[in-house]
Amino acid sequence: MRLLVLGPEEIRTIVAQKLEADGMEVRTASVGPEGAAVLAESPWNVTILAAAPLNGEVPPLDEIERRHIELVLRETGFNMSRAARILQIDRTTLYNKLKKYGLKRNLAAAASVDS
Repeated sequence: MRLLVLGPEEIRTIVAQKLEADGMEVRTASVGPEGAAVLAESPWNVTILAAAPLNGEVPPLDEIERRHIELVLRETGFNMSRAARILQIDRTTLYNKLKKYGLKRNLAAAASVDS
């Protein structure tokens, strides 16, 4: 899986190291022209926007995964098949992650309200 991590250098470096330790192919870039150029280079399986949280601590990988799954679910209108394809995981795995992170269908309603 090819991952692109965009954001401030100190944050994206930490996130990239954790992902690489899990065997992922990771590329990092800053947000802006550099990031846009890297985005255009090649299709990426996942693009992660790494931002520093308000308290200044780097979130754990589980929190980054939860946020990304939530984003994909919102974008797909909670279509589980499409979300699983985008995330490149089995639907059963997606259901297990929903349970693990306490994500519920009300995200679809929230997405339409936000629009």
